[in-house]
Amino acid sequence: MRAGISIGLDYLGVPKAWGVAGSAILVMAAVSTGDFRRFERFALVLVVGSLLLVPVFLMVHPPWDQIAHDFVVPQLPPRKSP
Repeated sequence: MRAGISIGLDYLGVPKAWGVAGSAILVMAAVSTGDFRRFERFALVLVVGSLLLVPVFLMVHPPWDQIAHDFVVPQLPPRKSP
C-alpha cells in the first residue's frame, strides 16, 4: 500500500512522508470506528477509486502487442548503467 501511495502522491507533487502518514491516519481512523458497515463503505470507495484507473489506462492507448508479448514472455527490465 505504501509504495502505491508514495508513487501516486510523488506524481502529484505531494511529499511522500506527508502522503503516507495522512493515508495511514485515514485508514486507521476508518478501522478504529468499530462499525464494520462504515469500514466496508470506506473500502468500497477505495475499490471504486481503483476502478476509475481502468478508463485512464485505456485512454493512453497502450501497446497491446507489447503487453501480450510481455504477459507470455516475462523478463526483467534492463539494467541502468551507473
